[in-house]
Amino acid sequence: MVDATLANNRFEIPSSFDFTTYLEASLAAFPARWQVEVWLDLTPEVAIERIPDGYGTVEAAAEGVIFRSRHDELRPIALLLAGLGCRFSVIDPPELQTEIETLAESLKAMTALPWQENSVATT
Repeated sequence: MVDATLANNRFEIPSSFDFTTYLEASLAAFPARWQVEVWLDLTPEVAIERIPDGYGTVEAAAEGVIFRSRHDELRPIALLLAGLGCRFSVIDPPELQTEIETLAESLKAMTALPWQENSVATT
């Protein structure tokens, strides 16, 4: 840049502009290793309530919604899906299904040991 001139023009934000929606869509489009697409058995309203802001976008689909997101790691998405409390189907990537199965095995292994009253420290 060689030269810059300050102009007197002002930008007026349209009254219909939704900054939160724009920001969430921009974050969901940010480059990442994995492009995730999952069908959720939820209404759009419930999906929006349950999915943290910035995690991705939700679009109405047949009998549910399509959740789209981009992430560098699949484990956080697997954990999110496990906590949504609904049926879901991984559309893409197939590696996410594998990550979900690995998470399920890990959770099962964590509960394999029987609880013994004497094994818990008390204060």
